[in-house]
Amino acid sequence: RVAPRLISADSRGRVAVGDRRAVEVLALDNALGEQGSAGPRTKSACAPLCRVALPFDLCGVLFNPRADRHLVAWGLRDVAAVAFDGGARASSEPETAERRDARRDHLDGGAVVRVELALDALSSDAAHVVRCLWIPGSSTGLAVATTLGVHVYDLSIDAATPTHAFVLAYDQHHVRD
Repeated sequence: RVAPRLISADSRGRVAVGDRRAVEVLALDNALGEQGSAGPRTKSACAPLCRVALPFDLCGVLFNPRADRHLVAWGLRDVAAVAFDGGARASSEPETAERRDARRDHLDGGAVVRVELALDALSSDAAHVVRCLWIPGSSTGLAVATTLGVHVYDLSIDAATPTHAFVLAYDQHHVRD
């Protein structure tokens, strides 16, 4: 059984599944099959596209709806953004529809960018990541909700310094999901 936060799908029918310290991206095209086909569905029909190892235990993953090659993965005190590479390669052979579909669906484990939260610098042991969300309409805007507030990052500029920070006052309760 996999927690719902450890599964995310993009617009191309690919699914990211978090498993402890790794994210695996699978293509579900073969598993879903054609409409009306009545064949048995097996796990082997899910084609693995790539696997990305992360240095922390996962609590959630989420594809960016605006840029489906971007994925955010978060743990209790860590956040990482993954940018997958399409793996397009030049070829002297004429491109067929089958080759074009294979190239479109191929993913290489791309760059992993660690988002600096500075939760370890705070003296609170209760500080942790609650949830991460992509900013609507942005391909690089990321909001990270922690128990102490919300930090908004523009990953195209800087992953270490938030562009906006909304911090709770000392006497207010913690942010919850």
